[in-house]
This record gives sequence, C-alpha cells and structure tokens, in this order.
Amino acid sequence: MTDYDGKDRPEHYELPDGDERTELRNGIVRALYALPMHFTSPINVEGIEVNDLFSINTLLGGTIEAQTVMLLNSLRSIWDPQGKWADKEFRRYPESFPDVRLVGSNKDDSPLIGIELKGWYLLSKESEPSLRYKASADAVTEWDLICCVPWGLSNVLCGKPVVYEPYVEQAKFASDIWQIHPFGEGNTRATAVFMIKYMKTFGFRVKNDAFEKNSWYFRNALVRANYTNLQKGVHSTTKFLEMFFGNLLLGTDYELKNRYMHIDYVDVDKPQSAKQQIPKCQFGTLDCTLEELAVLDLIKKNPTIKQQELADITGKSIRSVKRIMKSLQDKSYIRRERGKRYGKWEVLV
Repeated sequence: MTDYDGKDRPEHYELPDGDERTELRNGIVRALYALPMHFTSPINVEGIEVNDLFSINTLLGGTIEAQTVMLLNSLRSIWDPQGKWADKEFRRYPESFPDVRLVGSNKDDSPLIGIELKGWYLLSKESEPSLRYKASADAVTEWDLICCVPWGLSNVLCGKPVVYEPYVEQAKFASDIWQIHPFGEGNTRATAVFMIKYMKTFGFRVKNDAFEKNSWYFRNALVRANYTNLQKGVHSTTKFLEMFFGNLLLGTDYELKNRYMHIDYVDVDKPQSAKQQIPKCQFGTLDCTLEELAVLDLIKKNPTIKQQELADITGKSIRSVKRIMKSLQDKSYIRRERGKRYGKWEVLV
C-alpha cells in the first residue's frame, strides 16, 4: 500500500452497454437500495449489558448478512423482472471473496456477479467496516460490488434489527481507492453521520451542529467507550457518550470537557458525572423508547400540536403516532386537557 500523491486518481470502470450483465448489475444495485423497506428479522434482542452492545456485531453480523442474502433472492422482481436469470440465485460463501455470489446449480460455472457484503452495526467497536477487497482489483470484475449495510436495534439498546440505506460501490474501483489509501482520518465524522441518520428515523430533528461543536469530545468519548486496559486499571465506560447524547436529545446541560475523560483526571472541587449533574428536564430517567422521547419532546415544545403534525415532523405514520401517544398516556407521561378538538396536551414529567 502506498500513500496517495494526488496523481493517477482512481476512476470507475466503464461497463459495456451491450453486455447483459450490465443491466443485471444495475437491477441488483436497485434491489440493494430497497433493502431497508423490505428487511424483517425474527431476532429480538433483550437484556444486553450496555458495555456488551459494542460487541454485538460479532454475534449477529453474520446472521444479518445471511438474512440480507435471503431478502435479495426474494426481491428477484427488482433485479430480474424479465426472468432471464430464473436458474440463478444468490448464495453466501462466508469464507470466500466475494462472499455473496449469483450462481446457478452447476458448481463449475463462474458466478455472474459477486458482492462483498458487510453488515455494520452502528455502535460497533469497528472504526470502519472491514470489507475484504484490499488485496487487488484483479480479484474482482467490473460488475462486482461491495455493499455495507448499516444496522441497529429498533429501540437502540434492544429490539429487532433494523437496516438502513446501504453503501454500494463498484468493487474494482473501491479496491483501487484502498490501495492508494487517500484517507487517514474521517472515521469519527462517518460515525456522526450514521448516528444523525439513525436518530432521525426516531423523529429527532438532529443537525450536525452538536457534533461539530464537540467533535473532539465526541471522538474521545467513543474511545473511552471502547478502550480497556486491565493492566493499567482502565475500563471502558459509556458515561461520556451518555452525557453527550443527553445534551443532544434530552435537554440536559452536562459540561463536555475533554480533560474529564483523561484516565488520571481528578477534580475534587467540580466532579463530573452523569449522576452528579442536574439536567434541565427529567426525560433521561423515563422508561421510553427513542420514538416516544421524540414525540414527548415535541409535545413539550408545542402542547397544541396535532397528530398529523407529529407524523409530518417525525416521518411516522398516523397509526404509529397514535400508538406512541397511547403508550405515553398509559405511562401517565401525558394527558389531554379540554377535549380532542380544542384541547391541548399536558406533559406530566
């Protein structure tokens, strides 16, 4: 691997217009981008310790990838609408490269198209997905793809796996990019982008401002959440990330200082911890999903808000908003005053 000197910038490889694999490949790309709309999983995760969440990709990553392959085969109408490839199907070869191949029943036939598939848990300890396209561009064809599928749990700390818009790229081009290794940084920014996208799916109106203002703190908080050195008595802790997201989502007012994260830091006069700080509101102690917290926050800001407005802002369906509102009422977190038409909501917490 060599450092990039700005010369001979890699370019995408052209695909022959007359080759039937080009049309097939374009259909497969469309199917990959459709994955979030169709993905379902029978898995339900409960009772995982917070510190263990960062390692959950090791346990479930392969399962998510296997379910993705099954879903690709079920989306045949997208990538093979004319039925030209009725005798072909996607199969997963976990120990091979690329690990997903469109093949027929004859084992001697070469795969039509290969996909190097990687499921990437959004809270994984990985700083970046470990896609295996690093050896040489000669190992893949112009039609082969790499696909990174970000996923998380429906209620962040528990629930069913949910996948998000994947990153899809020409594998041969991506290999050329990696060989020159132009990017020495950017992993923290990539994580921030995924987290913003993730939180928006729950209805939070999150911008990049907080990440930009506290970029160094956020980076160091990620390190402290993943770093353990038993010989030096250092244990991973998520409390600094909790303080960051408390300010971002729940209206708390923790002081975010990098020096507080130093393993040798002691401040007798002004100790910093999530327990010792007094938040502006009590939302952080509630038994709520992120969806419910987002709706609760919107109601607090606008007690007369209508359900249709909540649906428009959060991107949820009316049915989902009604379910969330009922849950908040059942928990005695909100109540309606003066009827449905002319009334307003009162936040009780």
